[in-house]
Amino acid sequence: MIDLTFANTIPGMMRSEELIVLSNLASLVPKNGKILEIGSFLGRSCAALHAGKDPSVTLTVMDPWPWCADAETAQTNKLFCEGDLSLYDAAMDCIMEKGTFRAGFEFCLDKILHDIEILQMDSKTFSGHDQYDLIFIDGDHDEPEYDISSSIVNNHTLVIGDDFCHDHFPNLRKTVLASTNKDRILFYHKAKHTKIWALIPTAGHWRDNINKVVDAMTIK
Repeated sequence: MIDLTFANTIPGMMRSEELIVLSNLASLVPKNGKILEIGSFLGRSCAALHAGKDPSVTLTVMDPWPWCADAETAQTNKLFCEGDLSLYDAAMDCIMEKGTFRAGFEFCLDKILHDIEILQMDSKTFSGHDQYDLIFIDGDHDEPEYDISSSIVNNHTLVIGDDFCHDHFPNLRKTVLASTNKDRILFYHKAKHTKIWALIPTAGHWRDNINKVVDAMTIK
């Protein structure tokens, strides 16, 4: 059983059941592999990925953190957050003091920050050539095609994301369905507290471990 005590304290919109799914999937990344998260808010999902991965696996977070929270927005977001809400308040104070949302992410994840690579940028402008074994996409839900079709996604990358069945993001669901092809199959386990989807490669490591992927995503 993966210890998600720390991850469950981090404020964010993901349910505890979804953190289990993320950590389970991270545990399947081969040794010396690479995980990329696109969009992280205050780091709740990032902490779950970190908890599940092998120590030899690198974890990179990509987020432009383009805005600084105002008091009204901070209180509105708080209504939808899981985790330690006193930590949320402290993170918002840090963000408004330093003028960048990244400060809140670093404040919340201070315990594990040394083991995370941070790329403060938009995925649309990323020109790196790293090949990732697992990419978790929780960024721009209105234009998700930029992330799913990115040059950093190849036929051996397990691509996962959130909010597949969310009524507010029909374009995300449409894009995920359109990305299913002979090289990648869609798996989505419909459950009350999980909205995570996966595009599973039909060859390589993930195809060889497809039953483990399905088990990792199937929360009873």
